[in-house]
Amino acid sequence: MTEQMISSKTFRKLLFLILELFVIFNFLTMLVLYYRFSPALGPHYGAVYRLAVHVKDSILVQSVLIALFFFLLTAIGVVAICILYSHRIAGPLFKAKQYAAALSVDLDSAPIRFRKKDVIHDLARMMNETAHFCHDRKERIMEGLNNMEAGLIQLGLSKENDSEKAALQKKLQWIDARIKEELQKIK
Repeated sequence: MTEQMISSKTFRKLLFLILELFVIFNFLTMLVLYYRFSPALGPHYGAVYRLAVHVKDSILVQSVLIALFFFLLTAIGVVAICILYSHRIAGPLFKAKQYAAALSVDLDSAPIRFRKKDVIHDLARMMNETAHFCHDRKERIMEGLNNMEAGLIQLGLSKENDSEKAALQKKLQWIDARIKEELQKIK
């Protein structure tokens, strides 16, 4: 049974968010370039020519600075999204680890629950089902052991004839077989 850790809907949302960041920062870069390199042209052509030469010399430096700024903003945005999203995975995994530790001590632990926006709800469902399965098996084994103990006490105190003792022994063997069967199911 292969299940996705991240649903396709959530994955699409994440990709569109990164794409939106990319488009927004590209648009901001274009605006900065436009306002940085398009001063108002005056009535003098010579001044405009000197300005164009100055712009030509500094356009490479400005382009590199703007691209660096754009890259840093994009990287910060992507890192922030990754950190926020990783908490939707790391938090539930931490809770699952604590729940597994609690189950190893006591099978009657409260079921595990995750936040609504957490990613791995299937893990919680499977862990709760497993805990319920183990709890049911434990109860059946305990019931069988109690029945076997009562039968052994009855057999030890019994002053009945051999056929009744044989029937009681057969019943105890059947209970023993059920307990072993339950233990095999747990394994």
